[in-house]
Amino acid sequence: MVDFEAQVNGSHKRQNPVSAFASQAANIAGDMLELAELQAKLVKADASKTIQRAIPALVVVVLSGCGVIACLPVLVFGLAALLDAQTQLNAWQSQLIVAGVGTLSAATCVVFASRRLLNSFGQFKRSTDELANNFAWAKCVVRSGRSTS
Repeated sequence: MVDFEAQVNGSHKRQNPVSAFASQAANIAGDMLELAELQAKLVKADASKTIQRAIPALVVVVLSGCGVIACLPVLVFGLAALLDAQTQLNAWQSQLIVAGVGTLSAATCVVFASRRLLNSFGQFKRSTDELANNFAWAKCVVRSGRSTS
């Protein structure tokens, strides 16, 4: 009789536990799919920003490497000849000194550019933090058995 009055008054009919569970599961699945979509968009945005940050450092590394390769022999011999002419060192001693200084300078440039390149990948921290939060939310929802919208 109570169910009949509820139908006449326009109230909702009581759901059995199986349909209530199915409805709840559908809501949770929908929320999880939406979170997955948002997570994918966040990863895409972070990847785009990472690439934008990495490109200048990569350009510097490539151009610096090409410049060192192209100019190093001429520079080393020129500076070694200058050092040989101005000091009492032999030609081979002058060449070793100049080559050592040039190598250290180039290595320093590569180290600084490499650090900047590695730091550019820090953008993905936001994605990983959000993914961890989403998994924590999903665990909470599944364990509690109800949707938290």
